[in-house]
Amino acid sequence: MWIFGKQVKQQEIYIKITMGAPGTSVICISFHIAEHWCSVVEKINTV
Repeated sequence: MWIFGKQVKQQEIYIKITMGAPGTSVICISFHIAEHWCSVVEKINTV
């Protein structure tokens, strides 16, 4: 799972994605205006 921010029209957007099953698309878990600045891409290992 990856969490990162993207600047869009002067707004910081919070995006959280994860890989889908092999051969499928990435899955968007969360996508909204950020409450806090997200300056670094963060990879979260989940089991």
